[in-house]
Amino acid sequence: MKSRHAFTLIELLVVIAIVGILAGLVWPVLARSRDRARIATDLNNHKQILLAAHMYCGDNGDYLPRPGWRLPYSCWAYGYPFPWGGAATAAAYESIYPQQLQSLANGQLYPYLIAPKTLMCPGDRVDSVFYQREMYISSYVWNGAISSFDSSSARTHKVGEFKPNDILQWESDETAPGSFNDAADLPSEGFTRRHGGARMGDPTRDSRSRVTIGLFDGSARQMPGMTLYQLSGGLGYGPFGPPPGITSLPNELWCNPDSTNGTKTPF
Repeated sequence: MKSRHAFTLIELLVVIAIVGILAGLVWPVLARSRDRARIATDLNNHKQILLAAHMYCGDNGDYLPRPGWRLPYSCWAYGYPFPWGGAATAAAYESIYPQQLQSLANGQLYPYLIAPKTLMCPGDRVDSVFYQREMYISSYVWNGAISSFDSSSARTHKVGEFKPNDILQWESDETAPGSFNDAADLPSEGFTRRHGGARMGDPTRDSRSRVTIGLFDGSARQMPGMTLYQLSGGLGYGPFGPPPGITSLPNELWCNPDSTNGTKTPF
């Protein structure tokens, strides 16, 4: 009778160990490739939104769309009335999200920017913290400087009133659901931690964090989170102004054209 050949237990363990080592070597490469793909999509999203904003300005006397705030007017991202979320449950999200998508179709940029997924960073994940947001449809927020940080007016500035390198749009902090209560933010409300940053901890000291931003000239790029926090003055919910201590104003974030220091003025 011919003898039957088979792997011994030691041979199988060696093969498993080799496969594990190779997987360990390949996984970081795959993870980096995935992150690069996400960043490329994220940058493209910003550019598409900014292109739509410039097209809107071209059709509306150079005036920018409204940034948001809780006003009875449509804004760049969605139309009024807007079905707010924030009940912090999966069931509430499933109920409200389709209604928010319908409201997106009434937003000021929708005629120029039809794909809803353009408003979402590919790295933004729907989880228990996400359910606490009141606005689900966008990972991105606009700089309240567009309306002089005035939350009582529907007026906006012209795009030509801003410097080309002033920051119009950024990704807000996904660990702070309150920063997604509408489509506009103060610079001091925070920035995303999903691009290389630690999800928890002090974001103002996280040297690995990168934030995708969009500028008034229509370009998009990544900026270190620490640099943005220095421009914002840190974290704090003041009366529509930077936290105390920041002296170099105006800057790329606090850039209200009506103010000598870039902070809030009535329209």
